[in-house]
Amino acid sequence: MSVLSGTLTNNFGTGYSIQIEWSANQNITNNTSTITANFFLISRGSSYTINSSVGKTVRITIDGTTYSTSSANISLSGNQKKLLFTASRTISHNADGTRTFGISGNVDLNVTLSGTYYGTVSIANQNFTLQPIPRASTITTYNNFTIGDSIPISLNRHSTSFTHTLEFKVGNTTIATRTGIGASTTVNLSTAEQDAIYRLIPNSTTATVTLFVTTFSGSTKIGDTVSQSRTATVASSIVPTFNTITHSENVSVVATEIGGYVQNLSRLNLAITGATGSKFSTITSYRITVDGVSYNSQTATSNIITSSGAVTITGTVTDSRGRTSTKSVSINVLPYSTPFIQTFSVQRCNADGTPNPLGNHALVTRSATVSWLNNKNTLNYRILSRQRGTTTWSTRVDQTITTDLTGTNILTGYDIDKAYDFRLEIIDKFNTTISYAILSTGEMALSISKTGIGVGKIWQQGSLDVQGESYFNGNINVNGSINNANIDASRITSGRLNINRIPLGTTSSTVAVGNHTHNSLLNANFVQSTGRSSSWGSTNGTSTGAFNAVMGTGASATWLLSGTSNGVFRAGIQALDADGTLRFYSGTNYFVFHNGVVNSPNGFAWNGESLDDRYYRNGAGSANLALESTALRTNGIVSNNASSGLYIGVADTGEVRVTNRNGWNAGGTITYRPIRASSFPTGSSIKWKTNVEELDIDTEKIVKDAKLFKYNLKDEFENGIDRKKYGFVIENGCPKEILFDDEAIDTYNTVSILWSAVQKLMARVEELENKIKETE
Repeated sequence: MSVLSGTLTNNFGTGYSIQIEWSANQNITNNTSTITANFFLISRGSSYTINSSVGKTVRITIDGTTYSTSSANISLSGNQKKLLFTASRTISHNADGTRTFGISGNVDLNVTLSGTYYGTVSIANQNFTLQPIPRASTITTYNNFTIGDSIPISLNRHSTSFTHTLEFKVGNTTIATRTGIGASTTVNLSTAEQDAIYRLIPNSTTATVTLFVTTFSGSTKIGDTVSQSRTATVASSIVPTFNTITHSENVSVVATEIGGYVQNLSRLNLAITGATGSKFSTITSYRITVDGVSYNSQTATSNIITSSGAVTITGTVTDSRGRTSTKSVSINVLPYSTPFIQTFSVQRCNADGTPNPLGNHALVTRSATVSWLNNKNTLNYRILSRQRGTTTWSTRVDQTITTDLTGTNILTGYDIDKAYDFRLEIIDKFNTTISYAILSTGEMALSISKTGIGVGKIWQQGSLDVQGESYFNGNINVNGSINNANIDASRITSGRLNINRIPLGTTSSTVAVGNHTHNSLLNANFVQSTGRSSSWGSTNGTSTGAFNAVMGTGASATWLLSGTSNGVFRAGIQALDADGTLRFYSGTNYFVFHNGVVNSPNGFAWNGESLDDRYYRNGAGSANLALESTALRTNGIVSNNASSGLYIGVADTGEVRVTNRNGWNAGGTITYRPIRASSFPTGSSIKWKTNVEELDIDTEKIVKDAKLFKYNLKDEFENGIDRKKYGFVIENGCPKEILFDDEAIDTYNTVSILWSAVQKLMARVEELENKIKETE
């Protein structure tokens, strides 16, 4: 407890006391207190008196210093309080204004009172804590502030005469100083003072600014300097800037032919110009976003623009403080999609176009959608035809139009006993779309000619010319040849097929026995192949077919027995005349004799010596692998051992493609081929990924808005395979979120988007089910 006065008492004898009463007078400016102490002799009753004429010594000790008098008169009346001595001492307080001192005293009475002698009577030392003397002012108001805003300051000063010096620092750097400040003020930093802060924090939006306050009385410093730290924030308006986003057409043919941006064709040259930091920041990154794709660079060439109409290009720059600035410009993109054939059909008709299944004219019906691009696009359409089974197309219509393609053409010259392929080509300035149709022979159940009968079609060849599948309940006996045969014994559900001689034709004929679970029987006495890629085999069934002799003389002809068939394979010789290779078969094993080297591709021994070590190695050596130009030609590749995988290495930006035999290295027009496997795992571990975020796009809308089509693959259709496919057409309504590039979609993205959409639908179904339960 701090005080400015106090009392010390000592009662002695029966009715006497000595007492020291002290008080303090403080000097705030000098940080001192003057202690005044009075020494009293007290009678505590009317009968307690002292008679003495001799001067006595009284002592008072204040803060270690003793003051005394030897002339104190101790004569005392009853009930009297008599002042014997007064002493004063000025003491200095500590720097913080605090002070503790001790006080004591005594008197030499040397008297006998009520029969008792009293010599020196004392008051023991007692310590007192004085009230602190207010020293340096304290900071009561100093808040976080935004650089450039006013800064209110309030101080708790202990004397109205005190003034203060304010100093603002960031680290050791003085930002601003104000002097002669009273109890409060508002500080407004000048532009130069603000810049002093900005300069120190080019990479941050905040700075720690410390306020130092020094108190003065006149020119005399009072106490110690006090301080507080607060956060100064860069104003949200302090952001980087840039001039604009420039854009131009990257595809020269679009710029030349159309003079504007075109959907599904245009690529944009993009650039952010004039970007600078603000208040000593620097530009650290750029981003340009257009058509849903962001490019993290100052300049970029966009992907093909898939949107149309008003398309927004947004540019964003980020500075070293993490602040961004964004501007957008809008461009107009003309809607465009590859010419799309909506209708293409062909039927036989009369000369006037009246449908007639036996007519020798063709009625072609056509329609298509075309993007005219403000009348700057043109469209040429061609109708071509050829007799089925031939390779040469004849152009029947070749016309340029500027309006709708919807219409018909009546074409002549189509014999009713022949079938024809038709092709419609529509070509605008940028793309070609092709569709195919078939004009069948004249349709009738039975056609009889002088030399044969047609069943289900107009007769064209042989004694019996059948269109469609045929069904037989008895045996089929063939004494002549079966040409260009594709015989699948699994289709023989009962009875027997007896064949004396099968000369397989000149192109890819197959006789397949097996893949069935019944006891059908196919007998062949002699089989001869003069064609390329012909094959005879018995695989994985319970056929009891017997092959007495086979001979292959065509390039790449194959004669092979495998599986668990009970068939008997006598002997086999194959001559690959294209490269001079001769093969000798014994059962499923065979040797290859080529360029003076004997080899066993399927790994059995020759004269007791293993031939497994003959294989292709970095372009040198060969077994069943061959190096053809820059392409490796082989019928199979296996991993090095049973416990290892098979790896195919490609460049960082490359990919593995499966094509027809043209391949990439051999050049020419390629088409893609299927891959068959038990599964297609996609690497999806976090160790291969970065920038991982929760999917937050509207996947339901993506699925809903996507356009799907049915179509034929061109190469299949041209080779007589009429197999419908179903899926996307990139140039016509394909969601950009599933694009892999300009020609392919990303199946993994597609599945993931579908998964998300299904999850959302499931949640909505669950919500509806709960609502139904609540109403029940």
